[in-house]
Amino acid sequence: MDAVDKAMRNQAQLSNFLESDQSSIPTLREKENSPPNPQLNEIKQAMKVTPINRKVTTNTPPDVCVSEPSEPAVDVAVRVDRALGVEDESPEMRVTREKRPLWVNEIYRRILSRDLVADPVTTHEAIYSVSHVFDLSPVTARRWLKQLLERDGSLDIGEGRRGHQVLRFKEKLAG
Repeated sequence: MDAVDKAMRNQAQLSNFLESDQSSIPTLREKENSPPNPQLNEIKQAMKVTPINRKVTTNTPPDVCVSEPSEPAVDVAVRVDRALGVEDESPEMRVTREKRPLWVNEIYRRILSRDLVADPVTTHEAIYSVSHVFDLSPVTARRWLKQLLERDGSLDIGEGRRGHQVLRFKEKLAG
């Protein structure tokens, strides 16, 4: 309903604008005869950017660029990997580093946002549904879930309706 109301309000505003007096809107001819705005020229000059790894030569017109790379182009992800010192890690370690925090946060979010009795988060859902969202292998999700269920982990398994294993936070974290 909100989208319909918003669309109707936008349509009403547009029709009110079209029906209003448009004499205050400057025409193109009036804009051409108006004095130049010095701030606009400064903004245009500030927005001119020289492309990375390109050099403007003096033999050609200034608007033509000749490519002379000073160093090979590097992908942004490769640069980030170099900065983190993880460019030589295995694909499994990369998945763990990038996707495990997202997967764990989604599990926690689902546990906190749902009713523990009426609609609990089951281990099956954590392994298969949530792993599907993040394009993970169920084997990997099962391994990560086991880590969360360890003695020092933050989750515990309880029994839900019809004998399903449901996830819940531990009453007291082992310390």
